[in-house]
Amino acid sequence: MLASADQAIADAPGEVWERRSCGGGAKGPRRYDWAAVHLPVIDVFDGDRPTPL
Repeated sequence: MLASADQAIADAPGEVWERRSCGGGAKGPRRYDWAAVHLPVIDVFDGDRPTPL
């Protein structure tokens, strides 16, 4: 099981990352690095419903 999101990012191999443009900004193009990961299913559920923000 993953310890944290930071660890998942650190463990992701370089070839899974894609640099994507999110459009132009005031200081030039906005580009972000993206990768996808399959997360494990959490079998334990405490019964509380998620609270919308």
